[in-house]
Amino acid sequence: MDLKSIQSCFEEHNDYCLNGICVFHTELKMPNCRCLVGYSGERCEHLMLNSYTQYSSECYVAVGIGGGMLLIGMIAVIYCYIRK
Repeated sequence: MDLKSIQSCFEEHNDYCLNGICVFHTELKMPNCRCLVGYSGERCEHLMLNSYTQYSSECYVAVGIGGGMLLIGMIAVIYCYIRK
């Protein structure tokens, strides 16, 4: 994009960008948006959410409990087998 072909938006496009700065591309003859950090989309209408795994510790606990129960079950089977 050539910087010479970009200028500030006309007054009629003041509300074009929802969460960003409007620039007018003279070659394309249309407004474009430069989105603020955290927004995306043609008119900066999409909020980009950071995704965090909140259940990772819960997953480890579940795997630990499941593994412990499996180990106890195996020990019980071996104990019963040896006892006979």
